[in-house]
Amino acid sequence: MTHKPISLDLSLWMDKGLVTRQNQLKGAFWGLFSELGNSAIAKEIGGFHTPNKGIKLTKGNDLLGFPYQVLDIIRDFESENGLNIRVLNWFGHGMFLFILFGKNNLLSNSDFYSENGFKYSLSSTPWDYPDLILSDNYTENPDIAFIEKSPYHQWFKQILLEKPDDFGLKLEEELKKISDFFNHRMI
Repeated sequence: MTHKPISLDLSLWMDKGLVTRQNQLKGAFWGLFSELGNSAIAKEIGGFHTPNKGIKLTKGNDLLGFPYQVLDIIRDFESENGLNIRVLNWFGHGMFLFILFGKNNLLSNSDFYSENGFKYSLSSTPWDYPDLILSDNYTENPDIAFIEKSPYHQWFKQILLEKPDDFGLKLEEELKKISDFFNHRMI
């Protein structure tokens, strides 16, 4: 067997401090996701939609070479009337809040989303985050004809974190706005 010489960054490989810091950061975000998923506001949002499969935390190591963590609230991915709220923590890229609706979900079409800084996905699938985020495949003002033809509806926004303590508060504020909107629409 012939080996091609490859350049390995052995100092990075053995940098225990860097690996430890990254793992601690992942653990801290994971703990905050868990707290947020078990919060009263997440439970309130889950109560607006049945069937509701509850929260789910997921993590991965390679979304275009970067680790990621996901918090799903509700988890109904049914294509007609489904609803899911997802928080994506994509290391190196940021924190994003997604609201995914089935094609006929009546909560999907409202000025609430654009008025609150959400953008409407133009991606062919709701799971293509590189296309949506890195290629800016979205619109701030979706065309009604496009919305009517779309097989799903997804609104999303980036959650900008300026201080380390902002994370939980900012996401809770965003979820509270969504909860208030859903509650108002259900009345």
